Amino acid sequence: ACCNLSESFQTNASAQVNFEDAVTGAKQIELLGLKGIYIQNTIENTPSLRGLAASFSLDNVPAPWIKNIALAKGTPSVHTGFEGITGSININYKEPKDLDPLYIDLFANHTGRFEGNLMTRLQKKKWGTALLANGAFTKDKKDRNGDTFYDQPQINQFNLLNRWEFQNNKMEGNFLIKGLRENRTSGQLSHNENQVTPYKIAINTDRIEGFSKVGFFLPGHLERSIGITTSGFWHNQKGKYGNNNYDGMQGSFFGNLQYYGLVKNTNHAIFAAASVMYDFYDENINGTPMKRTDIVPGLAAEYTYKYLEKITLVAGLRADFPNHFKAQINPRIHFRYQPKEGTQIRIAGGRGFRLPNVY
Repeated sequence: ACCNLSESFQTNASAQVNFEDAVTGAKQIELLGLKGIYIQNTIENTPSLRGLAASFSLDNVPAPWIKNIALAKGTPSVHTGFEGITGSININYKEPKDLDPLYIDLFANHTGRFEGNLMTRLQKKKWGTALLANGAFTKDKKDRNGDTFYDQPQINQFNLLNRWEFQNNKMEGNFLIKGLRENRTSGQLSHNENQVTPYKIAINTDRIEGFSKVGFFLPGHLERSIGITTSGFWHNQKGKYGNNNYDGMQGSFFGNLQYYGLVKNTNHAIFAAASVMYDFYDENINGTPMKRTDIVPGLAAEYTYKYLEKITLVAGLRADFPNHFKAQINPRIHFRYQPKEGTQIRIAGGRGFRLPNVY
């Protein structure tokens, strides 16, 4: 009934969630000993938890909404883009078929944390829709360790999600839209005699995101399909950190045209895709504006070989063309060998890159 994505890895030894900043409550996931900026975070295989949202995105996904989490250590597949270096984390939300007609939960604890979820769905034979709502509030104003700072930030957060799905013999579609509003307050409860005013933090975030995925099944006795994926988000964040002001806005779009098909039999499969990533940043630090536009078109191809349940080989290649940098060629390979049930040997290698944000 409680919790969010950042609190969903407590029992996983591969992923460690650490506080990046104890004052604001920002968290990050570490894989293979490196910070979360080297991990590709996706929602249903579409780029989402990235850019300006990176600091608090793990707190903005309610855990009761999550169907499953796919964790990949090492350079991930070329399917999901160029950003994964130390690994990838993909989150799938619950679908209409996974939900009850009506689900309500409420949670409260002794630290002043309150949460509530409402989930409902309408499921028909060929289509379904779901509506999910979440409210999370932290009202604790205590300073138990006597350092003059809040022990934890005060947070008011609202999430609303609506998704639609349909499928017939020739095609299937999946559409989702999600909205977020969050107010985060932290800093000092009191200040010493050497300070004129206490150090206060206030961060207000508004975000809208969504995606559409449409797949067409091609005729023939082997499984083949063409898919079109589009996703995007608008992220607006206004913050005051002591005497410093930061306003940031990011608009992002991702488009992907892909083909998947088996070759001769189920032992051989090929994947090919053409994609484009667009990001517009408009930031302002204490009255100094900074704007940037990143456009990254790319091509990807991948071959998969499987032999029974013992051997899997995935070899892929990406070529991406950032508008501010030279072309990036990213080969990736994954190999899994299972000599007997319960024992696996995995090898992964490859290359990735990312476009950093200074603030």
